[in-house]
Amino acid sequence: ELTTVTAKTHRPICKLAINAGYFNVHNGACIGNVVSDGQIIQTVPLSQGNVNFGIKDGKFYIGYFSPEDISMVDFDHLVSG
Repeated sequence: ELTTVTAKTHRPICKLAINAGYFNVHNGACIGNVVSDGQIIQTVPLSQGNVNFGIKDGKFYIGYFSPEDISMVDFDHLVSG
């Protein structure tokens, strides 16, 4: 379900919402690194990436991460943007 970050109703209920991550304006596909609920959805080479915001065990991580970094850290959630 597509929704905006500012929408009052999210399903499932969000604990945190951020307006981050680039997307393809023609088809809505994400561009960049995405990890959701511990599953790596997609990664891009470090040379093509942007800064990332990640969460692991309740701690925040911000920086530039390679696909190898993302696999090793085992993030709970991560998005680049």
